[in-house]
Formats: sequence, C-alpha cells, structure tokens
Amino acid sequence: MKAQVGFSVFVDGVSMPFTFLVVKSLSVPVILGMDFQREHVKAIYPGCETVSWNHGSFTKAENAWDGKKKEANPVKGNPTLRD
Repeated sequence: MKAQVGFSVFVDGVSMPFTFLVVKSLSVPVILGMDFQREHVKAIYPGCETVSWNHGSFTKAENAWDGKKKEANPVKGNPTLRD
C-alpha cells in the first residue's frame, strides 16, 4: 500500500465520503472494495450492469474495465425485481 486518501465520490449529487487505499500497479483503474460497498451500495445487478446505491439512485455501467466504450444491456422493468 502506498497511501490512504480520503475523498468523496459523488453520484447523482450525493456525496459518499470514504478513505481509499492507494496501491501500485492494479490490473484495473480502480477497485471499490467491500468496505466501500457495505457502506454505500445497496445491490449490484450484473445482468443489467446496474448499481443500486443506499441513497436511492441507480447507476448504469457505461464502460468496460479496460475503459473502452461498450453497448449497455437494456434494463427491463425494475432491476430490483427478478424475472
């Protein structure tokens, strides 16, 4: 670990403060660990590539892990309900 950095992630105008660990040479640009997810994420829906935040909003994934733009899978109905 190189450092600890405290900053806020903003989603839909809502601030989510957290202390992040900085490490060298990740295989992806960022990893949001379990502590961050426990505190701020209500659910992750891999089928429709959507995150449900504890503050009530949803975020649709826009990019692949390698940063290349991709076509998003369509969301059918309410992602919180299973077919």
